[in-house]
Order: sequence, then structure tokens, then C-alpha cells
Amino acid sequence: MVATVTELETRRTGTGGGGPTVRTSVDTFLDSPRMKTNPNTLRAYTGVLDRVAAPARLGT
Repeated sequence: MVATVTELETRRTGTGGGGPTVRTSVDTFLDSPRMKTNPNTLRAYTGVLDRVAAPARLGT
């Protein structure tokens, strides 16, 4: 198996941060060719990762 490395986009200056966001990382992973080859895998990962990347709900 050959591993590939994908550079993630970083936040633009002025947004208060310097590194890649969780949402960007999740979207990049879900858009990868490996995830798109099997719709069942894509659906499973999408459900879990969307919950991880969702903003925290305070007070609920």
C-alpha cells in the first residue's frame, strides 16, 4: 500500500488562528478518492466525522 500526503489549507490571516481547522480536515478526508470509491464507507465516516466537527453545544 502506498501512502500519500495531502497538504491541508490553513486559516487565512485575520481569522484568529494559524492551523487547519477540524472541519477542513474532515472535508478533505471525505473528499479523498479512497472515501468516494465506496458509498457505504463514505456514509459511515460522514456521520461520525460530522458529529466530531460540529460546534459544541453549550448548555444542552
